[in-house]
Amino acid sequence: MASKISTKQLTYWLGKFGDDYIERNSDLAMFRRREQFFKKLLQKYPEIKSVLEVGSNIGGNLMVFNKIDPKLKIVAVEPNKKAAKIARENLSSAKILEKSVFDMDFDDKFDLVFTCGVLIHIADNDLGKALTKIYNASRKYILTIEYYSNKRSAIPYRGLSDALFKRPYDKEYLNLYPKLKVMYKGSLDKSKGFDNCKFWVFKKR
Repeated sequence: MASKISTKQLTYWLGKFGDDYIERNSDLAMFRRREQFFKKLLQKYPEIKSVLEVGSNIGGNLMVFNKIDPKLKIVAVEPNKKAAKIARENLSSAKILEKSVFDMDFDDKFDLVFTCGVLIHIADNDLGKALTKIYNASRKYILTIEYYSNKRSAIPYRGLSDALFKRPYDKEYLNLYPKLKVMYKGSLDKSKGFDNCKFWVFKKR
């Protein structure tokens, strides 16, 4: 079921702009370089038995999680129809839902809910709603891997002025949910399969 949300930024990802992104980000070798990071994460928090990825694209991250622990319950939401289809083909054991973060409403919660390069594409006016949806879907942990800036700033991206936003994502979460505890944080670069991002693992209390 396609997303019902019609924010300007989301409409970019539902059409050709989103399809073109798939073509630029379909190198599974890049995702395999992320195994070291995700493996360390699961070793640090062995109680994680279920994972929800918000914005899975073609499912590269999910394939890594599945390789590390095939017993994990893996679910994802992805608004782009083509990307969701490819993700299902790449990992048939995962449940890939064709919807956006704004449509999330799960009866069951997940031990870990994470984004990787997704919040950067959500406008300021919609960010709070997205973080709330993520928070509500998490039973215990939230992982965010995103481009960082110590203040909110829009960055030109693929000819658009309102499609990429750098922010202090730790502060964005903590401003909304001050009881979250930062358990683990750091930087990730291309050698680890990421595009010079920062990450934070939050624990709900």
